[in-house]
Amino acid sequence: MKTVNLQVRINEDLKQEVSSILKTQGLSYTSMLDALFRQIIKEHRIPFAIALPTAPIDETPT
Repeated sequence: MKTVNLQVRINEDLKQEVSSILKTQGLSYTSMLDALFRQIIKEHRIPFAIALPTAPIDETPT
């Protein structure tokens, strides 16, 4: 199966925290995103609840 590159912008602290969690699970970003995308296709929805943040998020690109 042909693969493509996916580029995203994300808060550095958030990335570091997720990286630590994935490392303890023995997962890479690629394997985690592949599993997430497959679950979205299977369920035809985001497989978890998404709520609005209680505090404003600074989304200014760095």
